Amino acid sequence: EESETDRQYDEKNIRRRVYDALNVLLAMDIIEKKKKEIRWRGLPDGTSSVGLELHTPETLRAEVKTRRGKLEAKEKHLAQLHQHDKALKQLVQRNAEMEMDMKFESAPDSSTV
Repeated sequence: EESETDRQYDEKNIRRRVYDALNVLLAMDIIEKKKKEIRWRGLPDGTSSVGLELHTPETLRAEVKTRRGKLEAKEKHLAQLHQHDKALKQLVQRNAEMEMDMKFESAPDSSTV
């Protein structure tokens, strides 16, 4: 059975841990504290080199738009790479066929020997 002293120690320990966690959230600008009132500000996205930016609906919409644009550009680039790959394969095949034709034309005719 837990003694009164142990219970008080546990409560103090929990309060210290909560205080530590709140200080971390304050330092990261996720929450703000005025007197005894604590207000949630938002989660940082960590992409800013000058501090932390907050996730707001507007910033998230802008991020989605930016990423969609980048995705479309990458899809176009990938399609171009596929076209180049196909063209190179056709060129290699054509050159191989031409090389075979040249060898065949320059080979001595065995029926005349």
